[in-house]
Amino acid sequence: MGKKKKIKMMMMMMMMMMMMIIIIIIIIIISTHLEKQNLLAVEQRGCRPGNKWFKDKLMISKAIYEDCKRRNKNLSTVWIDYQKAFNSVPHSWVVKSTEMVRVNSKIVKFCK
Repeated sequence: MGKKKKIKMMMMMMMMMMMMIIIIIIIIIISTHLEKQNLLAVEQRGCRPGNKWFKDKLMISKAIYEDCKRRNKNLSTVWIDYQKAFNSVPHSWVVKSTEMVRVNSKIVKFCK
């Protein structure tokens, strides 16, 4: 690989990392705002730091699996990819919802 191509690849990697950092910062700011304003329902806090909801669900799933295995029963599991659901939400709705819960206007403008 040529030197120019390596530099281009490094620049692309740096840009991707910078975007990830920006996204993480925005997520932290919005999450903190939602927590402070008590706008996030308990049911929606599953993957928040310090929350054991996800671990609890995995432990329950494991217990069910082991019970079925011990009893020699069939078990079917379905996983839903919620991440793909966000691809179908219009960007304008995301912006409007952040405005409705009064997320910092600088963050809203950046997301626009």
